[in-house]
Amino acid sequence: MLPAAVVVVVDLVAVIVAVGVDFVSGIVKARRQGVATSSRGFRRSVTKLVNYLLLLFGMLTIDGIIVLTMLLSRMAGGWNVVMIPWLTSAAAVSLTFIEAKSISENVGTGNPLADLGHILGHLRNLKKLLNNF
Repeated sequence: MLPAAVVVVVDLVAVIVAVGVDFVSGIVKARRQGVATSSRGFRRSVTKLVNYLLLLFGMLTIDGIIVLTMLLSRMAGGWNVVMIPWLTSAAAVSLTFIEAKSISENVGTGNPLADLGHILGHLRNLKKLLNNF
C-alpha cells in the first residue's frame, strides 16, 4: 500500500506544481505584454486548481474501490496483482500535459516538446549562475 500512497502524493504534487508554474508564467506573459492582471484571472486559476483536485480525488475514490476489491480478492485466494492507482495517475499525467501546453503557450512557441529543450537550457544556465555564488 505504501508505493500506492507515494504515487498518489507524487500525482497531486505534480498537478499542483504544474498549475502554479502555469499561473506564474501567465503573470509573466501578461506583464511582458503590458496587460494588467485582475482578481478575475486569479480566481480562474484557483477554480482550475480546485476542479483538477476534484477530478483527481474522484479518480482516487474509484482507484480505492478497485484496490479494495483486489485486496478482498487476494485474501480470498484470487488475483495477485500490483495495486497502483492507475486512474489517478492517468488523470494527473493528462492534467500535467494540459498545463505544460499552457505554460508553453505563455513562455514559448506553444509546442511543449520544442520548448522543453529551451527551458532546460535556461535551467542549466541558472544552475551555472548559482554555482558561481
